[in-house]
Amino acid sequence: MSTIRYMNSTSDNDNNFNTSIRYQPQPFEVQLGITVIVIASISIIPNSIIIIGTHYKTTLRKSMYYFMANLAGCDIILAVSLLTNVLIPISVRKAGKPLPAQDTICKIFGIYFGYWSYNASVQTLCVISYERYNAISRPTKRLKRKVAKTLCGVSWCVSCGVSTPFLFTGTSVGYRCVPFATYTSWVFGVNLTLAILQFIVPMIVMMTTYSLILHQLRQKDIHPRRECARNKQLKKKTVYMVLLTTLIFFCCALPWTLSMFIEAFSGKLSYQMLRNPTNSGIHSIIQLSRILLPLITLYNPIIYCIFNPKIRELFFPCYYRCRRNVIQVHSTPTLPDKCNETTSTFFLPFSQTF
Repeated sequence: MSTIRYMNSTSDNDNNFNTSIRYQPQPFEVQLGITVIVIASISIIPNSIIIIGTHYKTTLRKSMYYFMANLAGCDIILAVSLLTNVLIPISVRKAGKPLPAQDTICKIFGIYFGYWSYNASVQTLCVISYERYNAISRPTKRLKRKVAKTLCGVSWCVSCGVSTPFLFTGTSVGYRCVPFATYTSWVFGVNLTLAILQFIVPMIVMMTTYSLILHQLRQKDIHPRRECARNKQLKKKTVYMVLLTTLIFFCCALPWTLSMFIEAFSGKLSYQMLRNPTNSGIHSIIQLSRILLPLITLYNPIIYCIFNPKIRELFFPCYYRCRRNVIQVHSTPTLPDKCNETTSTFFLPFSQTF
């Protein structure tokens, strides 16, 4: 009897796979796949430059740059997950049969890596908001590099624990990598918990933190000791940069969070609702979540280059090298200025003096 049941289940799986293979992807799915491949592939390069630059350049070995490198690592792993979710279906369709270890690849690289890196990004953004608040309200309390590295490790460990369920539920259905094969009560609990822990609670924490920071910046003096105008301007510029990074992240993550709520309460999985849309509004939210999620991997380096000259120097070293040579040739000795001495050593917006 057990042999008969096994043969029947195997036959059912083969029929499901053949049905999935015969299913023709919609134009949206094709366009989305091309977009994900392009964005995710490009994003790996600038994020790798940030990690390598933080490791090798002594001027970047500061707490905030470690957090930036940690975000870059999260984006690279998320990009790998997105590429896996696109390349697996392409490879399966081309082969016409399941790939060797397809379930394992989908479980680890396609599903677990995605949720793990996404959650680590959220944890890192929370740490950055707390560090900026300390830098503004208590500028004498500097965050040590060792503590910054420890906080980065803690963010990965916490996100690893939160994402552990997908090591058991992640699988492949036909040619897709999916977090859940079928809808169960486990889907409701996991999605609801993740939506709260990955979006609602961090958003409340960071909104509160940045509100306090902006309140501090609006005061006449950020701290009792009188500061020069340049120091104040750099502090404001830094806060605006990390605030913009956080806002864009949550704007891109909002449709993804809504899709988790929809999955939890509708009784259907996202890929099923994409294939057979019954509600145009829900269908649009799920499509938007698939479009905006890859952008999370790419926008951080762009914002860093706009606001931070040291990061720009990592991407355009030849230009800055020529610029320094020109300045050295045409510069004339000047008397030292106290304000310039303070800002010349720590010119960066992410300086530990802030």
